[in-house]
Amino acid sequence: MDAWKSETNLAIFLNADHHKSFDSCSQALEAGYDTVLIDGSALPFEENIKTTHGVVDYAKSINLEITIEGELGYLRGESKIQEIVEIKPEDFTKPEEAKEFVEKTGVDRLAVVFGNIHGVVSKQEEKLDFSLLEKINKTVPNVYLVLHGGSGLADEEFKKAIENGITNIHINTEVRVAYREGLDKTLKESPQETTPYKFLEGAVEEMKKVVEEKVKVFLNK
Repeated sequence: MDAWKSETNLAIFLNADHHKSFDSCSQALEAGYDTVLIDGSALPFEENIKTTHGVVDYAKSINLEITIEGELGYLRGESKIQEIVEIKPEDFTKPEEAKEFVEKTGVDRLAVVFGNIHGVVSKQEEKLDFSLLEKINKTVPNVYLVLHGGSGLADEEFKKAIENGITNIHINTEVRVAYREGLDKTLKESPQETTPYKFLEGAVEEMKKVVEEKVKVFLNK
């Protein structure tokens, strides 16, 4: 990773995403990850606070520059193409709980739920509650807000989310779909090809296109 940083002159971080327990997070931290998401969103509120606070304390005891992300609210869906994912307002992040969570855990970033879902839905329109996001942002102004489940959202939704405090966006399923489609196309065009770096090239290029498009949107270019 240090070589990539030097070559690209970009701030590149190794992120351990969606760890569910203290033990899992500690293993990632000891392995040298720059940042970890302790996802206790399925736990009772107080238990989520306790577990997240423990991870924050342990991370800072290793290196003060390590950053920790917590998650509050229940994010439904999976990292794949789905027809419909049930959205329940009671799953959304509550501003007053976000304030208490941030104060008691000391997290650097907070993943929030305001209508976003994991994966892509084919028979449903995602509707983000930007008024809720605005309230959360005003309630916890000193923490970075994270949007998980960015796949399938429109460019304008990304821009509006950024305007209302989102500083970190996760996109997975769209990248996976592009990779799979690029691979399928190459294998159909060259069915006799057996050299991995050759038949994987098309998949990587399609993935790069998606990443480049999203970066341009995020940077408003």
